[in-house]
Amino acid sequence: ESFHDNIPFVSLPKTFQDVVTVTRKLGYQFLWIDALCILRDDLQAWLREAPKMSSIYSESTCTIAAHGTKDDNEGSLTATLEPADVSKLILGRCFREQVNESFLTRRGWVFQERILSRRILHFTRHHVFFEDVSGVHAVDAGASPPPWTHQPWRDDKLVVQNVVATMADWYKLVERYNICALTFDRDRLPAVAGIARFVASYDFAREYLFGLWSKSLHQGLLWVAADNSPQEVFYGLDYDGPPRPPSWS
Repeated sequence: ESFHDNIPFVSLPKTFQDVVTVTRKLGYQFLWIDALCILRDDLQAWLREAPKMSSIYSESTCTIAAHGTKDDNEGSLTATLEPADVSKLILGRCFREQVNESFLTRRGWVFQERILSRRILHFTRHHVFFEDVSGVHAVDAGASPPPWTHQPWRDDKLVVQNVVATMADWYKLVERYNICALTFDRDRLPAVAGIARFVASYDFAREYLFGLWSKSLHQGLLWVAADNSPQEVFYGLDYDGPPRPPSWS
């Protein structure tokens, strides 16, 4: 309740302090951090606020991703915060290991947030990357600025239209999403619902049914376990645990 009026800067975890500093350096007044704005222990608050997350990320000016730590108290934005030029990056092992395979990227909610965001600043322990609809750029204080460096930031969504252009794309996306980690099993469908809302406007989609689409329901019900899949616990018809979405969604 005390945070409604004021949040003392010194009371924030170190990573949050770093994000506040970056936001100020970028010249913006407003910052939204889900861990501060959504009370996960309050089910009613979560049910009210969780559906808004997709619109928050898709409409935000920039998303800041802190990949350098697993703990909010460590702080991870170690690169210089001074203005620097950017250069177009040919994606290689560095970006893959520090961003695509990071602990943060493997989180279920982050999967949707990255796809819906207009642009992202990725902070790792050793580098800073800027990602927008035109690609990924490495921030390098010593680089010669390319001619488009001083152009205004683009306002179109990052990759929703490019990632999910066909039904096959949707199922590839679901396959990638299913290996992501979620703290609460109840989040499995909500954490991808924002992408589903975009896809629902496409002709190939129609009605959304627990991770499947009515127009291709016969295809969506087909599945096979990967050869390297670990053995999982299978729930029988007498399962009496918390409600779960169907295993195929």
